[in-house]
Amino acid sequence: MEAPASEAVQRDRAALVALYQATDGPNWKDHTNWLSDAPLGDWYGVTTAADGHVSILYLADNNLAGVLPAQLGQLAHLTVLHLANNSLTGALPVGLGQLNRLAVLDLFDNSLTGALPAEWARLARLRVLFLSHNNLQGPLPGQWGHLSKLELLDLADNDLTGALPAEWGQLGNLMELDLSNNCLTGWLPAGWGGLGQLERLWLAENRLTGQLPAEWGGLSKLKRLSLTGNCLRGVLPAAWGRLSNLERLDVASNRLRGLLPTAWGRLAALVKLSLSDNDVAGPLPASWGNLRKIKWLDLAGNRLTGALPPRLTRLTELEEFYFDHTQLCAPRDSAFQAWLQGIADVRGANCVPVVREQPDKAALVALYSATDGTHWTNHANWLSDAPLDHWYGVTTDTDGRATALRLADNNLRGLLPAELGQLEHLTVLHLGDNHLTGELPAELGKLFNLVSLGLAGNRLQGPLPVEWGRLNRLEELDLGNNHLRGPLPVEWGELKHLIKLSLWGNRLTGSLPVEWGQLRRLEELDLAGNHLQGPLPVEWGHLRRLKELDLAGNHLRGPLPVEWCQLVQLTVLFLANNRLEGLLPAELGCLSKLEWLDLSANCLAEPLPPSLTGLVALEGLYFDNTGLCAPRDRAFQEWLRGIEDVRGANC
Repeated sequence: MEAPASEAVQRDRAALVALYQATDGPNWKDHTNWLSDAPLGDWYGVTTAADGHVSILYLADNNLAGVLPAQLGQLAHLTVLHLANNSLTGALPVGLGQLNRLAVLDLFDNSLTGALPAEWARLARLRVLFLSHNNLQGPLPGQWGHLSKLELLDLADNDLTGALPAEWGQLGNLMELDLSNNCLTGWLPAGWGGLGQLERLWLAENRLTGQLPAEWGGLSKLKRLSLTGNCLRGVLPAAWGRLSNLERLDVASNRLRGLLPTAWGRLAALVKLSLSDNDVAGPLPASWGNLRKIKWLDLAGNRLTGALPPRLTRLTELEEFYFDHTQLCAPRDSAFQAWLQGIADVRGANCVPVVREQPDKAALVALYSATDGTHWTNHANWLSDAPLDHWYGVTTDTDGRATALRLADNNLRGLLPAELGQLEHLTVLHLGDNHLTGELPAELGKLFNLVSLGLAGNRLQGPLPVEWGRLNRLEELDLGNNHLRGPLPVEWGELKHLIKLSLWGNRLTGSLPVEWGQLRRLEELDLAGNHLQGPLPVEWGHLRRLKELDLAGNHLRGPLPVEWCQLVQLTVLFLANNRLEGLLPAELGCLSKLEWLDLSANCLAEPLPPSLTGLVALEGLYFDNTGLCAPRDRAFQEWLRGIEDVRGANC
């Protein structure tokens, strides 16, 4: 007859029963023997020690759905907890920090939410922690720097915020760290350069800023480092040339500048290097011809210049080489061209004679070279000796100076060159719907005759240049549908002639500048689909000519200002999908020309004011997914029935 189970084993059983009940056990893929009288070691996914205590719980990909119960913290002898690839929700149990024997914790690919528990810093034996592909939020706990046994930590693909903790520089056994695809901010900690066992570090697709720490050149065992898709600035550290074991380095799509370090020619183990879409300038160092193992080299989308050094022909393992959208070029000599033809995938141009003529022609040639002119849809007569107004898309005045440049939807790829700022007679610059990347050149702020500027539908990045606030004749500015970031410049409040401004579909942040209330000629303003915050400025009530205003899809807060009822020319007002709150001002009824009003998905409350019946031109009214409701009195309901499209509920 089997001996009675110990009290501790009974606690283990109770914890497993709590897990079964909390995570829809009857619908697990396999729940063999669960809740039965069989020994716990016979329950599916459970392994026990000789004394009957639960030591391993492996229920990965088993259709668990629900919240992890606090009782899991009672499995005092647990060494492995593996619940990946399920449908778990709710917060991470703080009580798991009591499992002082736990070595492996894997909750990968669930729908867990909430913060990372600082209490887990007590897991003194933890070696592996996988929490990627969840919906976790909040900061990285600095206390986790005490997890001295930790070797593998994966927190990728969550919504984590805040800075990288300097305390994590104490994780002396850490071999792999993945924090990619989160919302982390701040600088790269210099102290992490002391992680002597670190081999793989992924920090891609966050919002990290600051410079690349020279101290990271001390990561002697580092093999892979990914920093792509952040907001990192500064120069490439020469000290990283000491990373003798580095095999893969990706710092693409940042804002790095300066020169390519000669010292990086000592990265003897390097197989893949991506520096694309930055602002690195100057020549390619001849020392890079020593990277004998490299197979993949991407330098595209930078401000690099000059002929490629002949020593590159030593790179006999190279399979992919991209230097397009730069001003690098391949020498035309037969030896270099033969080497180039032996590479499976090459993107870049051969060297051509430099054109040195009048400023306008030189600037246009710079645009052609920087944006892959040979592959434009139409580049008729470009780089020829024909007059500039015979070049496709160019219009000139009687003196032969370029006054308009229209190359929209023409397959331009690459960075906008600073030389465009030399086209001082330009009144129209339309380069929308292409594949332009990089930042907006501040030099365009020198085009004082510019009336219309269109760059919508590209992949432009970086901030809005404050220098453009000097474009005193500008009437139309369209930068919609790009990847622009940063605040709205207060200096743009000086664009006194601006009539149309479109910045929709970017990643702009910060508040709405009160100074833009000075744009007295503005008729159309589209800021939809960004990350703008803060209140609606009362000063914008001075935009008396404004006809269309779209602020939908941001994070704007606060009430709708009564002063906006002075916008008497307004026909379109879109405020949907924000966090506006409070009551709807009765004075809105004075906007008699309003045709479309969208207030949906906000925190507005109370009945719609009766004064809205004064909006006799209204064709569309949306107040669904708010606390607003339509009064049931006969006059209001009769007015409501006269509107062609209404979405919202009655009170």
